[in-house]
Amino acid sequence: MSRHDDGPRAVIEAAGAGRFELRPGGSLRIGRHHENDIVVKDAVVSRFHATLRWEPGAERPMLYDNGSQNGTQVDGRDVIGRAEPLSPGARVVIGSCRLTVEVLGTSAAALIEDAPEAVALFTEQGPALRGSLEGGGLRQVLLRLEVEARSGTLEVDLGAAGSARLTLAAGQVMDARHGEARGLAALDAVYAALRGEYRFTRDMEPCDEPLNLRFSDYLRRKHGSYLGTTRWDRRGGQERGR
Repeated sequence: MSRHDDGPRAVIEAAGAGRFELRPGGSLRIGRHHENDIVVKDAVVSRFHATLRWEPGAERPMLYDNGSQNGTQVDGRDVIGRAEPLSPGARVVIGSCRLTVEVLGTSAAALIEDAPEAVALFTEQGPALRGSLEGGGLRQVLLRLEVEARSGTLEVDLGAAGSARLTLAAGQVMDARHGEARGLAALDAVYAALRGEYRFTRDMEPCDEPLNLRFSDYLRRKHGSYLGTTRWDRRGGQERGR
């Protein structure tokens, strides 16, 4: 076994979807859409339902529910629109898919006793982000910022289409600007973009008329029941979302 194999890693067994590996600095996307790393073909699973992410320097990975329609279960706890630390041997349920997460090569000694406080601390000290847009545009970036309750400014360079600036506070979109457009019109333009570069910093400017809009709510309003996801009635079945 190589030295790289001995390093910290998480092995994820996803019933019906396969076996996956995650290392510090990496992430795995989970959902119904084919662009995800772990694809779950289930009507009650959102297209981009959740993300497993292991931040560099962290003792263990985190599960981020991306504001999904029906939520995620982690060791029997309901997680909707927030992050949850994964204990050794964590069991994650997303629709009909059961995942087991085994963390290897680390002592996992720094356990997070109170998840909300840990997430708040992580939010305040969150890193600056930058990267290139992929096929899903800024959707994953904005959902991540919402789940992590980040505050700052998201600057987007769309090349020939110009630039955009979004201000966020505690994960909510407060202001959006794209050329002469502002507010929802600007957010629509940025959401539709397929190519470009983005940068998120902790710097932020006050706005006179804040949107106070969760991006996950924006998606629901734009597409209906979170992009065609069937709403799950835990009392006995499933029903179409309103």
